[in-house]
Amino acid sequence: MINNTALVNFMNVSIDGVIAQLFFPEDLHFIQSAGNPHVQGEYLGWYTLNKSSLWVGISATAMVLTIIAMSRLFKKYPAGTPQHDLAWPLAIIIVALLNPISWNYHYLPAVAFAPALFVYYRPSTAAFLLALSFSPLLMIKIISFPNFGWIKISNQIASTMGIIGLAVAFAFAMRRKPRNFKAPDSM
Repeated sequence: MINNTALVNFMNVSIDGVIAQLFFPEDLHFIQSAGNPHVQGEYLGWYTLNKSSLWVGISATAMVLTIIAMSRLFKKYPAGTPQHDLAWPLAIIIVALLNPISWNYHYLPAVAFAPALFVYYRPSTAAFLLALSFSPLLMIKIISFPNFGWIKISNQIASTMGIIGLAVAFAFAMRRKPRNFKAPDSM
């Protein structure tokens, strides 16, 4: 079952992959990709790890608690309020992070809300937060972060941290009042 597995590769942005690399690197098993086994000095494939029963239970509990917390948040802030609107990308990110497989494109609906951060932060602050969040995701094939020995795919950790940063930016924006922001006139 997929919930019993942690997957580590360049495209999977999840907490499970980070935990697997940081705390169980010796237990990761490499799966060679079929077809082109060796390209430009890199082996193509992914790492898997069978999660313990405790880990599976903690993951399931975290998902249930997230759903409960988000439902309470949506109940507290009615539709049309800024907090309600900002809760959607936060919910999308947290649910995806807690799933064992969350391809980077699973975060696109949350990313669509990113321009809203300019309403809650100064433009320079919002631009900095977005650059900090998106840089690891955008540079995944341009540069390779160092692997520090025991870490198999550091880009996966960097991408996950970037997405967590975006979630934090949305969470803090929920606690802020909108700036004096004037939307452009529609054509």
